[in-house]
Amino acid sequence: MSLCACGCGQDAGVYVENGKSKRFIHGHNRKAAKKEQCVKGHPNVPGSRYANGNCKQCQRDRLRNPEVATKNNAYRALWRTAHPENVRNAHYKQKYGLTCEAVNDFLIKQNNQCAICPLVFSYASRETTPCVDHDHSCCPGQKSCGKCVRGLVCRMCNVLLGAARDNTTTLQNSIKYLNKCKGTQTCQNARNTLSELKEPPTAGAWVKP
Repeated sequence: MSLCACGCGQDAGVYVENGKSKRFIHGHNRKAAKKEQCVKGHPNVPGSRYANGNCKQCQRDRLRNPEVATKNNAYRALWRTAHPENVRNAHYKQKYGLTCEAVNDFLIKQNNQCAICPLVFSYASRETTPCVDHDHSCCPGQKSCGKCVRGLVCRMCNVLLGAARDNTTTLQNSIKYLNKCKGTQTCQNARNTLSELKEPPTAGAWVKP
């Protein structure tokens, strides 16, 4: 009796196909072979198949190796540097549910400027990179479903909206407060004090070494 080499436990016998003797039942092959243990001795999981004698545990152990992890991180860093557009598109898609076409539509509607201030967007620096603004009453967290996106703003305006918690009353009161304090006597006194500190000391005055 000769068992099938795929591990099914059935009698394969001996038959000839294309002039060569086979150790597999017709329809069974080496790719579908099930092993009791992989090459590293890890036990087989029922229904799993090993590729090149390595199991999932072997793959996890290999990725946990510090040398392999360092090489993978270096490769990812090089890839991100070489493909910045792909990284941005993946970021917009995963975090905000926006496609590249949707982001471009926002940029065209806003003339490539912030929706609040006149800052012109560019990916040259972090401060001029557009940030996605969404309605936090729909999606409270940092991620968005994509339907509540309101527009693109700069980083400072995004911080402003986040600090005010999208409260229009707080923002209006801030404007009233700034207009009220503009040109007041307190500000004038502060300006006079600063100007006096900047004046050079008179002759004979003691100067701290």
